[in-house]
Amino acid sequence: MIVQVSAGKVALFEPDDFRKFKVTLDSSSEDAAANVLKGPLLRLEGTDTAWVDIESLVALSGKASEDIWVASLQRMIEGARAHGWISADGKEIRAHIERV
Repeated sequence: MIVQVSAGKVALFEPDDFRKFKVTLDSSSEDAAANVLKGPLLRLEGTDTAWVDIESLVALSGKASEDIWVASLQRMIEGARAHGWISADGKEIRAHIERV
């Protein structure tokens, strides 16, 4: 699953691939993406990491009503929790930022 930030817009690619999770940032439009990176969906931590709001991620996917997808997301979250990649309040999941 890839959260793509480009030209100040956010899109979700490969929402059914739970083996990878990252944020891609179009480095040519970093200024336009600045508001997205400070918004409710993404919270920056340094330059290479972002915390992604899980509820917003589900909304962005459009798959909230798909039981199999939600169950797969929960398994991904539990795997991330084991590595310390879930925020203390359980509302965000940590992702690496890849500049493209």
